[in-house]
Amino acid sequence: MLVALIDLPRFPESGWTVLPEVVPSVDAVLLRGKSLSPIALYEVGTRLRQTAPPVALWVSDRLDVALALGSAGLHLPADGLGPTRIRPFWSGTLSAAVHDGQEASKQLGADLWIWGHAFPTRSKPGAPARSRLALQEVLALATCPVLAIGGIGVDNVSQLAGLGLRGVVVQDGIWLAPNPAAAALKLKQAVSDPRWQGGGEGCN
Repeated sequence: MLVALIDLPRFPESGWTVLPEVVPSVDAVLLRGKSLSPIALYEVGTRLRQTAPPVALWVSDRLDVALALGSAGLHLPADGLGPTRIRPFWSGTLSAAVHDGQEASKQLGADLWIWGHAFPTRSKPGAPARSRLALQEVLALATCPVLAIGGIGVDNVSQLAGLGLRGVVVQDGIWLAPNPAAAALKLKQAVSDPRWQGGGEGCN
């Protein structure tokens, strides 16, 4: 599975131009805007829908915005309300952020876990990547597919092969690539390979 992340305001304006060429290779677009008001995030979501109508839209953290947009998915932050509290209000895909086994144990009931960050990333300058031991803890508890996020691109996605992951969430590796559409296609092909998905533990 390949999820393209639009993290505002880090999303480049040029991304809107190439978005229609990227979405055929992605399974969903995750919209995140921690500093945006609900109205502003809704407006961006509306623009995304108008620019790339076929794509499945996921919204991070904002249940109200996700409902207003009729989104296909809702993503829960690691320090937010857990899946069991959100599920009565949400019938779509529910993903949750996890960083280690302790957090994973609080996110049971989600349809997907998103683990990170896999590599150093622009959104967390100076912060080292999470250890693969933390990923093993997450996979050991997993009752749902686990995706990786953070600093992932065409050049390093192969380093995540065979760990038990079922896909990746990517921002800069797509939108800042010389050819975003080609990058998205290569990432999709990589994570769709059974050899990349092999290994690991848990229900993935």
